Amino acid sequence: SVGTLIAFGLTRRPGGLFNFQERGLQPAPQALIALLAEASALIFLTAALVLDRLDRRVGSGPPVPPGRPVPALARIRHR
Repeated sequence: SVGTLIAFGLTRRPGGLFNFQERGLQPAPQALIALLAEASALIFLTAALVLDRLDRRVGSGPPVPPGRPVPALARIRHR
């Protein structure tokens, strides 16, 4: 998303990106839709990353190494 937004901005500058240049939000409405979709993706991905980092920091106990079974929380009575 970041790369797409950077390229989007570069194509609107004088000289463009590899001599490819666009003006404003043309072609309309595709350019605006793409801009909003990429900005939304960036916001949601950043929020997911921040929430994941906060969850790991707060944590719910020690991390379980990969390949190890996670103990069940409920006890099962044997007959």
